[in-house]
Amino acid sequence: MIKLTEVEYTKNLEELETLKVSLDKDPVAQGLSAINEKIADIQAKKDRVSNLLVEALANKCEYEKKYDTTKTSLDLERSKEIVTDTDIKNLKSDSARQAAANVKLNQKCLDNHADLLEFMTAESYLKCIYQIYNNLCSAQENLSRQISVIQMGINIGEIRREDLAPLMPRYAKVKEPTGVEVKLKTKEENEWNS
Repeated sequence: MIKLTEVEYTKNLEELETLKVSLDKDPVAQGLSAINEKIADIQAKKDRVSNLLVEALANKCEYEKKYDTTKTSLDLERSKEIVTDTDIKNLKSDSARQAAANVKLNQKCLDNHADLLEFMTAESYLKCIYQIYNNLCSAQENLSRQISVIQMGINIGEIRREDLAPLMPRYAKVKEPTGVEVKLKTKEENEWNS
């Protein structure tokens, strides 16, 4: 049974504010390791938000059950008052009978309204978490698109392997499509040898 408090909502929402991701305008300039770090960062943030999402769903269900219970109880007691209380029963209109019963059951009405507000807060909190999760999914998709653009740039020759070499560890071994291992030098070393 999870029922989050206002303090817990605030703490979690403050944490969610820190889980935003921005993509690099030029991922090639930042390096391949930066892309890998960004992928891992997004996944870690999605995992955390996913845990908060599960907690928020359980929280919403608990507050919804509480609200439904108090609403049903209030409706039954209101109907009982309308039927059994002769002063209320003798009123001319249904709205007057409802209002008189509500006055008699004012504390239950207030409790029901408070439960409704708690339920609405839990529902809004859940929607906030969904939005953050969707934003992280969008960032992950856009990062995949950036990787695809880099791959296309390599395939059409717009980006050369030498452009990527400084972004790889010094003297990284890379397998060419032919299966032959190639030892890459940094851009500076290639320029010095020219």
